[in-house]
Amino acid sequence: MNRFSLLILTVLVGLNCACGQKPEPLNPILDDCSLDAVMGKSLRIQSLLDGALRHERNGNTAAAARNWRQARDEYYVFHHFYLPLENAKIRIAQAARRHALKDAAGAEAEMTSVRLILLDVRSKMTGRNIRGIDPLLTDTEDLEKDIRTLKRGTDRFSALVSVIDSLVSN
Repeated sequence: MNRFSLLILTVLVGLNCACGQKPEPLNPILDDCSLDAVMGKSLRIQSLLDGALRHERNGNTAAAARNWRQARDEYYVFHHFYLPLENAKIRIAQAARRHALKDAAGAEAEMTSVRLILLDVRSKMTGRNIRGIDPLLTDTEDLEKDIRTLKRGTDRFSALVSVIDSLVSN
């Protein structure tokens, strides 16, 4: 048997094996990683900046200073809360995909990244934004520990994404 025939045979055997696997069904919670909430927050910051510039041009320095402070404060929350949580959500979806492909090490690495993101968020945020982080962090750590023995399915991954969605939408 020449090399070309061996290559064709190998490809055919590989395709036959792959065809026997059922594809993982789409999960709307994991597969919808839209940035609508984040875009809304960025538009709010833009509005505050526009207002500050308008007030400044009109000579209303007190209102301009108030808008600048609000924009700065909202940008801090945007940068240290909303964006990292969206990143965590995407990484959870990646972990679920890797888990579905039986790549436990890859899924575990993604969940480790999620945990580190959440720890960073917790270290930089205070007040109402931080309330949901600790339970989310605990659930993330639990899933990270269980990932190698976790059976197929994405319920726990989806639950984490749902919690993040509720934090980001508030």
